[in-house]
Amino acid sequence: MRLLIIEPEAEGHHLVLYTRLLLEESLRRDWRVSVLTTESAAGHAAFRILSANAEAAFETIVIPDIRPPSGSGSLSLLVSQFRLWKGLAAASASNNQFRDFDIIYCVNLDYFEKALSLLGSPFAGRPFSGMLMNPKFHRAEMRIGPASRSDRLYSWLFRRLLSLNNLQSVLVVDERFLEFCNRSGYPNAGKMRFVPDVGELSDEPSTGLTRGALGIRPDALVVLLYGSLSRRKGVKELLQAIEATTSEEVVALVAGKPDEETQGFLRSERCYAMQATGKLVVRAGFQNADEERSLFEAADVVWLGYVGGAYGSSGVLYQAGSLGLPVIATDVGLIGWAVTRYDVGIALDPTEGSAVIDAIRRLRNDSDLRHRLGSNGRELAHGHTGVAFAKAICDALENSAGDASGPRVVTDARAS
Repeated sequence: MRLLIIEPEAEGHHLVLYTRLLLEESLRRDWRVSVLTTESAAGHAAFRILSANAEAAFETIVIPDIRPPSGSGSLSLLVSQFRLWKGLAAASASNNQFRDFDIIYCVNLDYFEKALSLLGSPFAGRPFSGMLMNPKFHRAEMRIGPASRSDRLYSWLFRRLLSLNNLQSVLVVDERFLEFCNRSGYPNAGKMRFVPDVGELSDEPSTGLTRGALGIRPDALVVLLYGSLSRRKGVKELLQAIEATTSEEVVALVAGKPDEETQGFLRSERCYAMQATGKLVVRAGFQNADEERSLFEAADVVWLGYVGGAYGSSGVLYQAGSLGLPVIATDVGLIGWAVTRYDVGIALDPTEGSAVIDAIRRLRNDSDLRHRLGSNGRELAHGHTGVAFAKAICDALENSAGDASGPRVVTDARAS
């Protein structure tokens, strides 16, 4: 089978985890694979890791960067979606290989799913599938987030997306969303497939970043905040709580690539003072697989106290569980639902400083609690491995390609 993987972004888990796992599994199945990405992503450290770790050769198709418009509002995001759609349509029209792909897979449909709903497929009639990672319009009804004025509009757009003739399947990691669509009787809901979200650490023995190398005392309680660092990750909320725990030896280990605002905060006098007293350790920038595992091994607790509208899933939850680490998490969204349902941590309002301080103290002083939550986390993580994630996707793609093996549609039918 000939597979085209589309991933225009390199940040977060997109290339170094999701694309890597899919690439490994598809190459194990002896598929011929191409990866389409942008110029900036192709030059990113994550893409070099992807290429170096591939067990067999794959072809790369590079398109120009899609320049995001200024601003972060809904209109700017919509403009970005249309720009990506246009870039992919141009690549499809100018590259004869597109007619030979049995299936096209979009690692993250969120990049342009509204443009797809309104314009149809940019892939000249080729069958395609993709993962919708962060749907929102179901959250109020499923009690995992607030209602939005645009919920009805987004529901209508999603119905149009599902009705595209050449869309073979939509994969989701949000089991509540799948339940919502089935309950609501969505036409074409049979195209949807659940895939267990992945949060996996390298299984290679880690080296180098021990607690000693990080300057952390062996008897400290270490709370890890890991990933792309922004205001939504609750960086300020965590550090304020740890700063206030003056009687205990508690350390915040903050690791990942910070955005401009968070970078400024981590360079503030307040954070420098915390670093000077050993209550804060910062590892800014991209972390390779060995460094990532070392950071989790150095931790006792993992922070998922996300704020400001973070209602989706998080692979960090399953990464923590894979090493038996309890979490301190937001009590809303898919994270809050999973933490409460599977009893893998303490769910709370991260903006309530006293609640965060109390959770830190409970986990520091109660080893039985840490063990119980950590054991539950290990059990949960067993079903969220990279192998399970990639196999579920490849099985869906294999079925989709088989379903699309009949006469090809020359031009994509638009949703009516």
